[in-house]
Amino acid sequence: MELQPSDAAVPPFFEAVRRRHPDVDIVVLPPEQEQPAERVPTAQVEAGKARVADVMARAWAAATDLPEEAEVRLGYGPQPGTVVAKARILSRSPEGERVVDALHTVLTEDGWQLGRVGDGSRFLGRREDLQIRVSYAEASGGVLVDLSSDPMSVGTDTARELVRQ
Repeated sequence: MELQPSDAAVPPFFEAVRRRHPDVDIVVLPPEQEQPAERVPTAQVEAGKARVADVMARAWAAATDLPEEAEVRLGYGPQPGTVVAKARILSRSPEGERVVDALHTVLTEDGWQLGRVGDGSRFLGRREDLQIRVSYAEASGGVLVDLSSDPMSVGTDTARELVRQ
């Protein structure tokens, strides 16, 4: 850590403190760095991607006979150097509300912890290391299902390489 001159820029809150109390020394510490998680091998990331695809395909097939297939990919995770496996289905159907209800039933029976949001045409859920978001837009008849894994630590360069594939 290096010392800064007394007139160095500080966050806005501390600027106000400095103006009102020029006789006080202000010390702003850098944010704590999280310990990087243990990196997982690329094979485990690919297995996570395959698992997300499988869970999505089984849930969709059990809930509806609509022919949509999930778009499966890797995306950046919430922390630098992490990735998440993602699967998405977007389907337009006049029976969209029925599809959402059927998905809710299938996932509940499969052990998911689910919660309805708003008017009931959306729900969120979690099971083990997976999260799901399901929503229906009546105006367009669109059903959107997003399934994702928990973040997997792979390192910044590997994350960039995997997401760009």
